Amino acid sequence: MGNLGPGSIAATLEAMFLYFLATLVGSTAISAVLAKLFARQVPFLRLVISCFKAFAPVLLLALVIGIAGVLTGMRMSSALTTPLTFAGQCAVGWLITRDLKSQGVPANFPGVGAKVMTCFIVLTLVVVVVVIVALGA
Repeated sequence: MGNLGPGSIAATLEAMFLYFLATLVGSTAISAVLAKLFARQVPFLRLVISCFKAFAPVLLLALVIGIAGVLTGMRMSSALTTPLTFAGQCAVGWLITRDLKSQGVPANFPGVGAKVMTCFIVLTLVVVVVVIVALGA
């Protein structure tokens, strides 16, 4: 377990779980708003549910991998985090499209989920650039 004691491991796991919850709620809310731009005929609550159902398993898998890393003391290579993050975003987009398709929303190419995740990534990049510029880094 490296040089982490039981108290610090518990604190780390608690922080990871709180981060998971905050990310799940924030991602669901933002993606539901973005989805409303592309699926106007679908009620907003239905979009929230679809986005939650898409983000929850992907973020839960990331949480489990993170917990395993903390408990074993292993760190994931930065060469793996980028492709895994991209794969997770693709999975979320696919899950959103699949769920909305089961609700009768046409799954044209690109689907609603792909559009939502593309906008989500662009929005994230804009926020990162604004923060970097604001901090003068």
